Amino acid sequence: MRTNHHLGLFRCLTCGNYYDPTAGPCPNCHSSHRTHSSHRSYWSYLIIITILTLTLPHPALAQTRPMPVQALSGTTYIDLNANSRRDYGEPAQSDILIQAHHVNSEVDFIWESTSDNIGSYRLLLWDPGAYDLEAYCTTTDDEFSSIYICWRSTTPLTIAGTGHTIDIPIPARRLYLPIVRK
Repeated sequence: MRTNHHLGLFRCLTCGNYYDPTAGPCPNCHSSHRTHSSHRSYWSYLIIITILTLTLPHPALAQTRPMPVQALSGTTYIDLNANSRRDYGEPAQSDILIQAHHVNSEVDFIWESTSDNIGSYRLLLWDPGAYDLEAYCTTTDDEFSSIYICWRSTTPLTIAGTGHTIDIPIPARRLYLPIVRK
């Protein structure tokens, strides 16, 4: 069976003849114009969709650009001599919660990290600007556990496209024994 293909022509569903839809309805039959107008509406719909697709902005494409990420890392340690510098012999402290709060951003987000067993912590900050840092320690006795701020930055840290290393000095806890006089 041989099939004839007529490029640019449509076959009339009523009479089977081929015709050019841009010139109007099928000239050989007097069927309703619904079939032919649906072809016209299909093409006009396709043209409108193509124009809108090409001209409207694509918000999904704008989100595919990588955001700048700055690393903030360091070590939490027990500052035995309270000089705010890590000296030889001062031990690392694990399980310290580090939080970074953006000072002047519209984004209300808190970046958090917990120091590991060698005192290391790492935060990946994606919003450049000034940050306040806080460290939270935990104390536990027989029945209760409490979390308190054991270190806070005195001035905001400026993150502007490069990574920073900040070692966080945790104050040494001293044990005070009562003096008994006889």
